[in-house]
Amino acid sequence: MSPAAEVLQRLEGFPQDLSDFVLPELSGRDVDELVVSLDSLARVNDTPEARNAIVQVSTRLPPHKLLEELEIAWMRDPGPALAPVVAELARSLSTGTYDVHAWIKAAANANTDRAREVVGSWGAANFDTFLKVCKDLYSDPSVRLGILNIVQYIMLSVPYTPDTPTASTPMAQLASHDFFPIMLKSLLLDTSNHLFGLGLSALVIMLPFSLLQLRRYIPLLMVVLGRAMCWRDRPFYDAGKQQTVGVTTTPPPAASMDWTLSTTEYEKLAVPTPTEKRVVQLLLVGLYGAWPSNIIAFMRDQPAYFAVKQVAPIYSVPWEEVWEPGQLQARCVPLISDFMLHHSVITHTSSQEMADEKRWERYDPSEFISMAHLMAGGSEDADAMFEFFRLPKVDLDPLEHGAREAEPTVAGSSSDTNDIRRLKVENELLRLESLYNDRLRRQFVHHIGRLHRNSLRFNSDEAEIHNFVNRLKEQAKTIATLTHDLTTQRAEATQAQQKHVKWQEQLRDKVSGFREERRNWMTEATALRTELAEAQVAAKEMRDELGTVKNERFNLQAQLLELAPKVRHIEDYETRMKQLTDAQLLWDQDVAALREARAAAIASQARCAELEAMLRAREKICREQSDTIRRLETRVAIAPSVPVTPSEDDKPREIPDPTFHINVAENVRKRAERLERDNLELTVEVERLRRMTIKDATGTGGGAASLLYGGA
Repeated sequence: MSPAAEVLQRLEGFPQDLSDFVLPELSGRDVDELVVSLDSLARVNDTPEARNAIVQVSTRLPPHKLLEELEIAWMRDPGPALAPVVAELARSLSTGTYDVHAWIKAAANANTDRAREVVGSWGAANFDTFLKVCKDLYSDPSVRLGILNIVQYIMLSVPYTPDTPTASTPMAQLASHDFFPIMLKSLLLDTSNHLFGLGLSALVIMLPFSLLQLRRYIPLLMVVLGRAMCWRDRPFYDAGKQQTVGVTTTPPPAASMDWTLSTTEYEKLAVPTPTEKRVVQLLLVGLYGAWPSNIIAFMRDQPAYFAVKQVAPIYSVPWEEVWEPGQLQARCVPLISDFMLHHSVITHTSSQEMADEKRWERYDPSEFISMAHLMAGGSEDADAMFEFFRLPKVDLDPLEHGAREAEPTVAGSSSDTNDIRRLKVENELLRLESLYNDRLRRQFVHHIGRLHRNSLRFNSDEAEIHNFVNRLKEQAKTIATLTHDLTTQRAEATQAQQKHVKWQEQLRDKVSGFREERRNWMTEATALRTELAEAQVAAKEMRDELGTVKNERFNLQAQLLELAPKVRHIEDYETRMKQLTDAQLLWDQDVAALREARAAAIASQARCAELEAMLRAREKICREQSDTIRRLETRVAIAPSVPVTPSEDDKPREIPDPTFHINVAENVRKRAERLERDNLELTVEVERLRRMTIKDATGTGGGAASLLYGGA
């Protein structure tokens, strides 16, 4: 028996659970034969049970285009989805073998658990590609509700923790993708009540995660809010039909919008459910927590708001005719009357809210949710905080939408079938609500932990302020000690300067004496040189006369004997002059060293004066900071104990903002650290000057001694 025949034999009777079936080893030819056999078997047995058994086998084979239609039909069938089958189909979609557009369109039209899980599993892993396909398919009104349902399923099914980076969440990716403007256009123009409720729910889910990305869509979000507030009590009714009391009509879209409407043609006209009303209220809470000034400006005067924001009309009528005068104010007042005043209303205009790019960088989704609920008075009902993203219970039954079928729902269906279908839908909605409630609880726990850390940090800052006060006291003592040391160093420097002056006077007197003695020696040497020249002339004359006059020879010899001591005396004078010249050179060097020592002493004196001025300035700053700290401590100590005395007008006083005291304490800490560094530098500089002064005094004394006694 061939492997293909063995597999077909195992499929006899179409068992619904083939998880224990082990596929035999198949060659390429066996696989092709088995694929053809499975396709033929599915065409002959066109039942959900047969398709369920065949798909369990086909998903274990390599993806094949021939089996795509069979697997899409299995996805449309109602029934539970097996995890291995879903995983294999998602992997097949990722490989590119199957047409992703056909699968997403079939899943959107089917709206079954299998379709949602298969496309949702693939879409979560390939979210960008999934959104690109949705962008191409969303122009078809018949698939918008199913696509939006799958998008919401992916956003809620992807695991999330408060530590997850916001930019990596599907919500932030959706807000940054080109598909979001198309989804927003549906919220602005479509009149299908089911689609609008589901779209509002998806918008509320992604709002806390995409505040930065949604900044450029703020005016259009205000239009969505206006439509939602009108739809909350009066369902949509298609424009152009016979007018009915208690409905909301939307003008047709402008020709430039190029949009095919999803209408209420095959929907039952019914007031939105309490859950859908809750979604509208939560949208208002989220938008008010993010951009309150824009909401107030929009509700006050819609045409003026859009004129300032330079938003062109998106409907076939101007903005003045979209809503009646005062209509939105009347709908908004009951919803917003219990809200707290948002600080952004005071600090930001509507244009500044749109232009501020760094406003939400320090907020994470959990913190934004907590802040938005507190502004909306959500603390009164703790359970209501976890309904922030409760989904509207819309009927996802494809039989309710005539755009998908030519005929409306067949009358006479059994009540049991309707109850089962309704229970399945409610079960799916409850599961999605449970997923997001668990996510919100984690976010609130994360936010509570962060608040606790901030409280601990505030206590540590207060303790650090006391440490700074003690440090300032210790530094004041150090400054007093340094001031005393500086006075001592200044006195020593003055004494050293006086010694230098005395040494200069003594050296100046010695130099004058040496110079006078040198002049005398030079005069005597000149005279001796003159005499020597005359003696040489005389000796030459004597030598000339020696040959002729012998008698005079004896006289000349006698004169030579008399002049010999003088010659020796002249030589001694020349030796002495050379010694005096060398001594003069040494003297000039000592004088230059003395001048350098004097210049160093003057520079040290100037540096001491500069350091003294710096110390006085630092001491003044320390006194000012100490006074500031004492005033702050007195204010903190007295503020709680002093009773509040009402003024004449009986107006409550504003509680001082503790942020100011925290900032003052932070500045004091920084300035105290800077003073501590400056004090350390001054201490090192004073010690260096003291050592240099002592060294100069010792070196100058040694040089003077050499001048006084070296000549001897």
